[in-house]
Amino acid sequence: MYHLDELRLFVRAAETLNLSAAGRELGLSAALASATLKRLEAALGVQLFVRSTRAMQLTNEGRLFLEPAGQALALLEQAGNQLSGAREEIAGPLRISAPAHIGRRVLRPWLDDFMAVHPAVEISLLLSDRLSDLTREPVDAALRYGSLEDTEMVARRLSASWRILVASPDYIARHGAPRSPADLAQHRCLQHLIYSRSAPRWRLIQGKQSVEAEFPVSRASDDGSVLADWAVAGHGIALKPWLDVTEELASGQLLRVLPRWKSEFSPLQLVYPHRKLALPRLRALIGFLEARFSARARENGIG
Repeated sequence: MYHLDELRLFVRAAETLNLSAAGRELGLSAALASATLKRLEAALGVQLFVRSTRAMQLTNEGRLFLEPAGQALALLEQAGNQLSGAREEIAGPLRISAPAHIGRRVLRPWLDDFMAVHPAVEISLLLSDRLSDLTREPVDAALRYGSLEDTEMVARRLSASWRILVASPDYIARHGAPRSPADLAQHRCLQHLIYSRSAPRWRLIQGKQSVEAEFPVSRASDDGSVLADWAVAGHGIALKPWLDVTEELASGQLLRVLPRWKSEFSPLQLVYPHRKLALPRLRALIGFLEARFSARARENGIG
C-alpha cells in the first residue's frame, strides 16, 4: 500500500515535471524524493514517469493515476481543513485574481457560496486575462491556465482543461462547419489577444497528430468573456477553454467545431506564494474550490 507522502510527491512531480523541485517543496532531498517515487511505482507495479538526466514525462499509466490521486489528496486535505477550521478563525481579506470569463461565470457565484459559509472573509475579486505577478502585486492567489513557470509559487491543480473550438448554431447554419483545421482559413475566427503571436494561428492536436492552423481574424479582444459573447452571437469561431463554455455547450448556445481536435492540455490551477498557505482563510478556499471543480468535472465526465 502507498502512503500520503508518496501521493503528494507524485502529484507535485506530475504538475512540475521536476522531481527535485517537487521533493524540495515537501522537504525531501533529491535522493529521498527519487526513493519515495520508486516505492510508489513498486507498490502500484507500474512506471509512472519516463525519466532522463534532462527531462521527465508521465507515462500512460501515470496519466491514468494522476486524476484519482489528486482527487484523493484534495478530499483528505479538505477534511483536514474542515477540522482545523473548527479551531482556527476563517476571517480576513482575500485578494483573488482570475481570468475574466471563468471569474464572472463560475468563480463569482461560487465565492458567494463560500462567503455564506465564512461571512467574516472579505473577498476582492480581480478579473483580467493578463497574468498577475504574485511576487509584486498584493494578490493572495490567482487562477491560471497552463503549467507553472515561477518556481517560487505553489500551484494546486483544480481541473483538467483543454481549449476547444466553438461556434454558435447560427454561425454553422450560415457558414457551414469546417471539416479540417485547414478549412479554418475560410472562416471568420475570433482571436484572444493574450495568446496572439506574430501571425494568427492555433496549434491543434488530435491524438499524436499536431497542426498549426492559420486563420483570418474577424474580431479580436484581450477579454475572454467578449470572445465568448461574440461566439454566442454568431460572429465567428473561437478557441476557448472547455471550463469557460460548459454552460453554453450544455444549453446549445455553442457547438463544438472540429470536435476531434483541441489544443494542448492546459489545466486550471490555483497559484499562490508558499507563505500564503499559513492563512486559514486561503486553506479553506483551496479546499472549497477543489471540491467544487472536482464535482463539476464528474458532472461533465471529464477526467
